[in-house]
Amino acid sequence: MAAAEADAYLKRQSRLAQMGNVASQLPRATAMRQLLAPGSPTKACAGLLALSQATPPPQLIAPLLAAILSAEAPLPAEEATPPEPAPAALAAGESAAGGRVVAWRVPIAWLICQADDRGAARQEVLRALVELCAHEPELLEQAAPPLRASPEPKPEP
Repeated sequence: MAAAEADAYLKRQSRLAQMGNVASQLPRATAMRQLLAPGSPTKACAGLLALSQATPPPQLIAPLLAAILSAEAPLPAEEATPPEPAPAALAAGESAAGGRVVAWRVPIAWLICQADDRGAARQEVLRALVELCAHEPELLEQAAPPLRASPEPKPEP
């Protein structure tokens, strides 16, 4: 039984490495558009896993946000009952950019969680957003609230 599990693990790792090699051949903008095309945050995370084999997750944040904020990007189909919206999501509810960010929050959060330094990854999300919205301040006002970095938990005394 252990040999079968080890074999299955090696096959999964091999397929993941192959997908990473193929994905690394594409320009990042093209790869991100392809990740979003099925309209599934879960499938987008699987694609990000493949891309992260060759590229550190924080380096994928800016291209992902650019693809999400693109007018051509699809909105995801609901895969499950959404959780209760956070206050920031409610505040951004009517804005197109804020709605896109909220709709694609799972892949964004996945990239943050895959980073070695989550605080730096959150800062990269905000930096990328500011850079993407440099010429459209109203877009920044719409998309920034749902991306607000959550405060770090305070250490207990």
